[in-house]
Amino acid sequence: AGLRSPAGGVASALNAAPAAVLPPWGGCARPQTAVMVSQAQDPNQEFRNYMEDGYKVVDPLLEGGRRGDDSWGFFAVYDGHGGRSEVDYVEQKLHEVVLGELRQLPPNGDVKGALVTAFKKIDGQLAMLGAWNSGCTCTVAVARRQASGVTLYVANVGDSRAVLCGGGVAKRVSIDHRAIDASEARRVQEEGGMVRHGRVGGQLSVSRSLGDHNLKGSGVS
Repeated sequence: AGLRSPAGGVASALNAAPAAVLPPWGGCARPQTAVMVSQAQDPNQEFRNYMEDGYKVVDPLLEGGRRGDDSWGFFAVYDGHGGRSEVDYVEQKLHEVVLGELRQLPPNGDVKGALVTAFKKIDGQLAMLGAWNSGCTCTVAVARRQASGVTLYVANVGDSRAVLCGGGVAKRVSIDHRAIDASEARRVQEEGGMVRHGRVGGQLSVSRSLGDHNLKGSGVS
């Protein structure tokens, strides 16, 4: 999994002032961190009546308990290829795997490591379910809310992009894992694969994914 932050590290603290006035279009789930949290999708069914993408929002994912004032939110998008079986599975299961890893962390534990482990576990489950010639991208943002502010962790495989916007500036906070990227092409070759016509093995345009286990020994990770 690739993990990035606006500052180039694993996570970045985001200042969040209390919302003084609620917006007219709805209430505020977390007034101490944001005016509102929302999601939207545009399936574009006018041009295609079968979609292979999905998303998941679980907020709060984890709060209270032994973590004191900690609260966590989970936000993810998935884009399938070769079918939507992997998207459907990951949509149902990944947040549960992430939750399990977070619950095992000690205070100030390695959230990056927890996300990497969760990605590996869900990919292993897909392998056992026969995700051979199909798969999906996965981009996850996990928000950790504390009294001191919010820390955002972003992890991804594939090329579904996460963008952080604020102050009139938009900054990419994920990594596009594509076979046409020079560094990814080198990695694929170093792992025994090949890039042909901009695709791993001449088949897959993304160089990292969940599923696609027919190519996992040929450079797709």
